[in-house]
Amino acid sequence: PLPLAIIIIDLYVQLMIVCVFSFFINPNSPNPVTSTTINIILIICIIWRVLREMVQGMNTPFGAYFGDVSNWFDIIQIVLIILALGTNLDDRSTSSSQWVLTFAVLFSWFELLLEIHNFNYNLALFVVSIIKIMKRLRTFV
Repeated sequence: PLPLAIIIIDLYVQLMIVCVFSFFINPNSPNPVTSTTINIILIICIIWRVLREMVQGMNTPFGAYFGDVSNWFDIIQIVLIILALGTNLDDRSTSSSQWVLTFAVLFSWFELLLEIHNFNYNLALFVVSIIKIMKRLRTFV
């Protein structure tokens, strides 16, 4: 039951991150959620993600931890959330921090796919195929 509980909490946390980046931060309409609430949600999510990655890093050999693609996506998402917390979320103008929010949305949706693939076999095949393609394309970069 504990591993399943951790997977479900990961899913809930990732859904909160996706909701924040996709729906609560909307530059075209008045924001229904205050930036303080958004920051609190992101801080809760970042605490969970950092604690989970620390436990995973302590229980996994160094090479195996950094060799896993999903851990790299977790680390990148943590960095993007920290960078998004540093931006002014109430600012509607186009600024240099827009790229942070753009990549945060992209990575949050991809992380959601990585979380959901634990529950759906067909989606798991899709995600594993995408990861294999990315590993093969890595040699060209």
